[in-house]
Amino acid sequence: MKSPVLEVPVDPTPAFGRAAARHAAETLSEHGLDPETARGLVGTDPLPEGSPEELLREGLRGLVEGISDLLDPDGLREDLEALGGSEPVVLADAVSWRVKVGITVLEAVENLLSPPHLADALDLWAAGLALRTGNLAVATSVLSSLGWRPDAPVPRVYVRPPHLSEVLTSLGDALIGLSLAAHALSSRGASPSVVARALPRVEVPEADVSVVKPLLDAVRDVISRVLEEEARKAVWRGSEPAGLASLGVEDPEGFFRDVSDAVTATLETALRVVGSLDPGDLAGFLTRASTEVELAGEVFGPDSYDPGWRLWREARDALERELGVLDSSVEEALRRAIESVSAGEGSVEEVLGRVGEFLETGREIVNRAVERIYRWMGWEEEDRR
Repeated sequence: MKSPVLEVPVDPTPAFGRAAARHAAETLSEHGLDPETARGLVGTDPLPEGSPEELLREGLRGLVEGISDLLDPDGLREDLEALGGSEPVVLADAVSWRVKVGITVLEAVENLLSPPHLADALDLWAAGLALRTGNLAVATSVLSSLGWRPDAPVPRVYVRPPHLSEVLTSLGDALIGLSLAAHALSSRGASPSVVARALPRVEVPEADVSVVKPLLDAVRDVISRVLEEEARKAVWRGSEPAGLASLGVEDPEGFFRDVSDAVTATLETALRVVGSLDPGDLAGFLTRASTEVELAGEVFGPDSYDPGWRLWREARDALERELGVLDSSVEEALRRAIESVSAGEGSVEEVLGRVGEFLETGREIVNRAVERIYRWMGWEEEDRR
């Protein structure tokens, strides 16, 4: 039987959900996004629902998928075509920013797991929302607040990188679920060993440099395609074809070496982060999360983000009291039955019949206690089956 600390749903109050949305919107506004736009992007409640075990499993699945997607060459190609296609002159900056932002995101994920905090997870998610609007400067600024100090200029374009924006918001979603579960598990007093048994084991692949080549090929493909397009435009204008310098690449050898180093570092960081998802290590981080959550300038306790646990404990305690009374009464009834038989006050069948009537009354007591549990928890009658 699984532990209740893993199975009782985490069901934040509406006020807590609104505070989470307000926190994400204020983060975007503080880093330069129009407040009304920020509120529209965030919505009213970004928090998931489910038991801690469900949140953990879904969060881990989302993390592993997101990390894998950061190393997808087709996704990189799609982003570079979007970023550099409209403004070829900033292509070099776009390439440098895009290949280095992956390291930043992975390092943010690593930091957010030790231990998790919902506010930071919401910030990472908000950075993904900023990318969806094409506001690279705001997204980069939010990422910087999570610890990244970029050594690549932000491309001077207002274009949505389609692949990266979805990866970042998905990673944010995964971390929000993990963080919410972590706060609940910590407040419930869950032991690391219990949590570790509920976590799936993530296979860590071997470091394989063959992953790097497709990513570098994607960079070269986009640069070649943009150069060809610029050459066609030059012919149409009757001018000389532009070279790499027109794309912002002044030192081709140094540029490609820098890109190669960044891609290799991304792979190494990804493997390190996946390695940190070992159930034993991760369970230790999860159960050390704070029991208080600060969002939008307010501090919330477990009764705000995990009110169902208190109700469950109250219902459990009530049932234990009912059963304690029943145990004492049954013991007393059996003692009297034995005394009655010994004193010749009735046959064994008659005395046991009276005990049976008493046990039927006891069964009614238990049923009433169980009904009270379901009423307090807001569960449906069909959930009892």
